[in-house]
Amino acid sequence: MELRGPRVALRTPGLGDADRLFQWFADPEVTRFLPLAGRDHLPMEAIRSFLQRVSVSNRPELAVSIDVNGEHVGCGGLRGIDVESAELSIVIGERRFQGCGIAFEAITLLLNYAFGVIRLNRVWLVVRADNAPAVRLFDHLGFVRAELRVAAVVVNGQQKDKWKMVLTASSWQSGWSTSDVPVDSLDR
Repeated sequence: MELRGPRVALRTPGLGDADRLFQWFADPEVTRFLPLAGRDHLPMEAIRSFLQRVSVSNRPELAVSIDVNGEHVGCGGLRGIDVESAELSIVIGERRFQGCGIAFEAITLLLNYAFGVIRLNRVWLVVRADNAPAVRLFDHLGFVRAELRVAAVVVNGQQKDKWKMVLTASSWQSGWSTSDVPVDSLDR
């Protein structure tokens, strides 16, 4: 499976992506807002096992690698897909591609697939409340802050809140416009 946008291509991940994923998930700057924050890195064997599973699995999820001009720069997908909904996830692991609209374009491709191809009714995500660039991006894409999970996680001894955010198919398809906001400013 491959989805293409003007700059971004989403593709099925493979074992060749393992080294990059290992590098990203060992980088405290990349993982500072992820469940890995303040913890040790993911073992290479866990990464390889995941990549083997998603490349041949009929599990209810869509894992993608995010490429820009043939370079693997991130990962994400839709997890827990059922007849109604799925959870969205995204990580731009190559720091030089953060804050330049790549996440916006990748998420747009995933949402078009979720609502247009597999016909989900809603897509949801959980994001740390202090991850201001991500919260701004999800707000702009039309996600609604549905639930504040107070002290949902402890990172380096500090309690952090998380938002559960939801986007419905009808909201997505109602034609929200990004024409007044430069794409490059959305995920900064």
